[in-house]
Amino acid sequence: MDDNEGTGWQERRVREWLAGKLAARLGLAAEDTDGAGPGASCGAYGIGPDTSFEQCGLDAVGALALAVDAESACGVLLEPTVAWDHPTIGSLARHLAQETERSRAAHEAPAW
Repeated sequence: MDDNEGTGWQERRVREWLAGKLAARLGLAAEDTDGAGPGASCGAYGIGPDTSFEQCGLDAVGALALAVDAESACGVLLEPTVAWDHPTIGSLARHLAQETERSRAAHEAPAW
């Protein structure tokens, strides 16, 4: 597996996780999503990669909570404004996947 494939896989996982978090915040239960569970794709929630957080009705408090959750889930430090800097699920997922990969690579780099 090349690096791009690995990052793409990570990005898809993060995108699905974000869609699930937003669906929960919007009150979309599993029965509202044709039985979609935590591993469901973004489409199962009716939330696509180009869906903006604004379209989802995410306010400042919700965006900050999402940033805190993403920080914990990905193990990287994020700016509180990350949802405004990356205003769609796809762009935030790409950013989180890249930051996660950078963090992993930095921890694997030899300390000379």
